[in-house]
Amino acid sequence: MNFEPIALHGALVSMARLMSPEEVRAATANHPGLANPLSGWCLCGDASAQLVDAIVRHGGDVAIRLSGCVGSSGGHYAVVTHQLGESQHRFLLPLYEPSIESYLRSLESEPVRVMLGRQGEDDSVVLQNRLPWRSIVPLVEMCQAPRCASVATTFNEMRTAMYAASRVDTIPSVLANVTVNDVSLSLVVPVEYCLAGIPHDGCDDGERR
Repeated sequence: MNFEPIALHGALVSMARLMSPEEVRAATANHPGLANPLSGWCLCGDASAQLVDAIVRHGGDVAIRLSGCVGSSGGHYAVVTHQLGESQHRFLLPLYEPSIESYLRSLESEPVRVMLGRQGEDDSVVLQNRLPWRSIVPLVEMCQAPRCASVATTFNEMRTAMYAASRVDTIPSVLANVTVNDVSLSLVVPVEYCLAGIPHDGCDDGERR
């Protein structure tokens, strides 16, 4: 599953990238806007111009919500939602992708760090939210290290999850008395999980063949 940004239900939908600590250090080593390279994991995605512009104006104080859900074929997913005013950005994370579990476990000592690119442009903003570990634990417990599903099943389920997560009313407003009218969604594709299943796609007695 690889695609250019598209519009679903009026929402901007694009692919996300989870950068490892090593990739983050290398990418920010010579960044002119940073005194020191960033460290730790970082989720990268595209957001609407409306949201990125609002973050720049307000200095990056953005509300966050973590949610978990189960897909149509039993796959577990997390949604990381940031909201400022009437705009939300959501990351859709497959909890059976090994790197996602590593990322979530790192949040015991690291902030939730994301980089949001402005739709169709090179500008981006970095957000950091440090959350109590008790807020992360439910998602860690939902991780599916030994999931059994074919590549075709996985992609079909992700497509359904993508459609659902892009709907404005799927994630309630993080802010009281504020109605969401602008949504962007970035999804992490479970590349490592799918590549591991390609040689013998499918399951046998509850395990991948």
